[in-house]
Amino acid sequence: MQTILKTSSRLHRTVAALLLLQLLTFLGSCSDDPPSRSTTGEIALQDPASGYPSRVYWGDTHVHTSNSPDAFGFGVRLDAEAAYRFARGEQVTSTLGVKARLARPLDFLAVADHSDGLGFTKRIYDGPRWLLPNAQFKRWHDMMREGPEGSQRATAELIDLGGSGEAELIAGSKSLKKQARATRSIWKKHLKITERYNDPGVFTSFAAFEYTSMPNGNNLHRVVIFKDNIEKTKQVIPYSITLGNDVERLWDYMDGYEEKTGGEVLAIPHNSNVSNGLMFELTEGGGKPMGEAYARRRAEKEPLVEITQVKGDSEAHPFLSPDDEFAGYGTAGWDLGNLDMSQK
Repeated sequence: MQTILKTSSRLHRTVAALLLLQLLTFLGSCSDDPPSRSTTGEIALQDPASGYPSRVYWGDTHVHTSNSPDAFGFGVRLDAEAAYRFARGEQVTSTLGVKARLARPLDFLAVADHSDGLGFTKRIYDGPRWLLPNAQFKRWHDMMREGPEGSQRATAELIDLGGSGEAELIAGSKSLKKQARATRSIWKKHLKITERYNDPGVFTSFAAFEYTSMPNGNNLHRVVIFKDNIEKTKQVIPYSITLGNDVERLWDYMDGYEEKTGGEVLAIPHNSNVSNGLMFELTEGGGKPMGEAYARRRAEKEPLVEITQVKGDSEAHPFLSPDDEFAGYGTAGWDLGNLDMSQK
């Protein structure tokens, strides 16, 4: 379960309203006349929290299924349908055969599989060996068929390739048209499942994917979540880093989606604790100092940031907060570098 932090001006508006309320109360107390009923009623109606959301919803903004290369390689065999059923409170049987059910159903879920190599390891595992196009794919097929250890070794190699710029190999083809065709087929099936489990007012299923930029193993991933239904989300496919590894290209993709469909989409920086500090560098692409336009654009496209998940915590660190006894939570082992534990 991820915890997300919303960056907005609500706090400032709330503080201003509270100060105004205190000022009105002070001025009222200075009067010699007792306050009239209408005056006290008018002041009481000036609730600084009015107009703001007051209900808390619980959900998960980052779940992988068998369509993610890493999840499948590490043993996940459940699909998006199983994920949505589980989130809604239904009983499902795990990959290991254990029956599981949530004590309390979630309010929302975003199944966010990796956009690069979407369904790739599953296709290699399932496909007849003689149909695989090259020796590397056949080798991975054999490793995954050996058992869990072999499958994990193959997956580790895939992750290393993603970090070294071999995204085309993970995608299964150097042809962008073939990549897009394979991705679109899986995406369309995924959207139909997502739409089927969406129940307004009861449970929200978000169309989503994980942008998988990982230069030199430094995790710059984002979870990209669409607000819209299938009529809009089917008009695009998840963005692949084979089209460009610069996050501004992702933002261009998001702008294009909103202009084309009239919909809305946002991105959530994910696992910034294993980015070697690059997730929040104060520079733009190419290393030039961050300008106002860039900062405003990022704040618009990425209004949230993931704070914590299974691969560590990004909220605080003892180095920055030596007097905070809880600043070391979730940092041990995950704050030394990046996904392959190397430092920049």
